[in-house]
Amino acid sequence: MKTLFITYSYLGGHGGGVYASRTHINLFAALSEKLTLVYPYKQGEEPRGINEAKIEMIPVSDPRSNARKFSDLLRGKVHRYHLSNDFFDKGKYDVVVFDSSVVSSGLIKKFKKAGMKTVTIHHNYQIEYLLGDGSWLTLLPDLFWTRIYERQAVRNSDLNITLTQQDVELLQHHYGGEAPFAVLGVFEYQQSTPAAITPGVRGHRYVMTGGLGFKQTEDSVIRWIKEYYPELKKTDSSAWVTIAGSSPSERLRGLVEEAGIELIASPTDMAPILRNADYYLCPVDRGGGLKLRNLDGLKYGLPVLAHKVSIRGYEKMQEQGVIFSYETKEEFAAGVVQLNSLTLGKSEIQRMYLQQYQFDRGVKRMKDILTRNGIM
Repeated sequence: MKTLFITYSYLGGHGGGVYASRTHINLFAALSEKLTLVYPYKQGEEPRGINEAKIEMIPVSDPRSNARKFSDLLRGKVHRYHLSNDFFDKGKYDVVVFDSSVVSSGLIKKFKKAGMKTVTIHHNYQIEYLLGDGSWLTLLPDLFWTRIYERQAVRNSDLNITLTQQDVELLQHHYGGEAPFAVLGVFEYQQSTPAAITPGVRGHRYVMTGGLGFKQTEDSVIRWIKEYYPELKKTDSSAWVTIAGSSPSERLRGLVEEAGIELIASPTDMAPILRNADYYLCPVDRGGGLKLRNLDGLKYGLPVLAHKVSIRGYEKMQEQGVIFSYETKEEFAAGVVQLNSLTLGKSEIQRMYLQQYQFDRGVKRMKDILTRNGIM
């Protein structure tokens, strides 16, 4: 299989979307005879975590000013890619993979016409994501054009891949279409050895991590501190909470200090923070897709208490009694009690994580999906 893979993510960046993109690229590289990667590039954002030995790398810079980008957005030009005719030669590629529906805009029909199979990986139902994390300045044109390109991707792809079953249901409900869907889930972006964990009796140390500069994360954390932190202290009076992540705002810093919560801003290494914790909290209560930050906790053997919005895609771990969810203060307090009474040790939880989320498991599942849908 000769694959052209087009991504929207800066592959040297941080965050769940970039993590997922690295995984998708490496999965397809492992399954392809040849993979050509078209990706956005700017100085200081050199790709990392990519198996470049197996990939032809084609970086594309974006010289447009912010004003020009906004003008282009108003006219429906939502990405930077203007591919030459060479890319539409059927002899070069068997399949074209769009890593998110945004990069399929203006391209998917051309590749279909050229006779190539098309696959779109939907990181989420993009409308839901924008409503939870979009900028007010660009929200209306973003929503308008997103409905158009996301619908085109759903209806013109030979295969639509999502990370959660909920996104399948949302995309099918809003856009219909006959193209098949498959749920991939999420995996490590490369094969790795188990993270070192600190065994012993579980204490009362709670941790939450993530990019604190993202709007949906900051808003969710602030709401959690105001509404749920008092419930945590009432339910577990010995609770000690650490929040670790990049780019916390002055508003968040002040609120954390006032509440007596430990804040570790932009840590260079998250491992010791997670290794020394007992429980993982994910308070994000908006947006779509699968919240990859939960993997931080599971990787280090931590049981997870997450808002119901943040457990999509983790249903199996929830069934196994490793992830608990809440939507109200009462449900949150009950979740804390469940965490404190859990008998599963860190090693057992980490073993469950490795059985489900290692890279080789992802390669096998992706191969099964592509074979079943006639892509390979």
